[in-house]
Amino acid sequence: MSTQNRSRTTASIANAVLVGILLLGAAVIAFTGHWVEAGLLGVLALVVLAAAAYARHLQPEDVARVNAMKYQDERDRHLGQVGFAAVGVAALALSAVEFLAVTLFVDGLQWSRTAQLIAAGQLVLLCLVWAVANSTAARRQ
Repeated sequence: MSTQNRSRTTASIANAVLVGILLLGAAVIAFTGHWVEAGLLGVLALVVLAAAAYARHLQPEDVARVNAMKYQDERDRHLGQVGFAAVGVAALALSAVEFLAVTLFVDGLQWSRTAQLIAAGQLVLLCLVWAVANSTAARRQ
């Protein structure tokens, strides 16, 4: 499929996956009775779809198209990679802060140790993904 044909669709594969995960998460959370949180994920899914539809009609130099993951050329892909790299760094830092906070407050707030294990697992997983991504990028260069 050519880049030109892909740009005519409303959502990229990445957008479709993201929207699918958000809607599945909303359904699971709604099933447990957490309606506000489910609504938040549902609204976020709609925002992602709206951004993709909006970006479909923009010119190649528009940053909104890159934000909606509607890459049309190598420049767009590079900008997206740089943006995702920044998101990854922020996610890793926030995950470390989350682990620290949960570890410090798990006893005082009478939280389950499961909260600490989830935070630790998230931090370890992000570190592993980072290492694999860096290794893959280095081999491609």
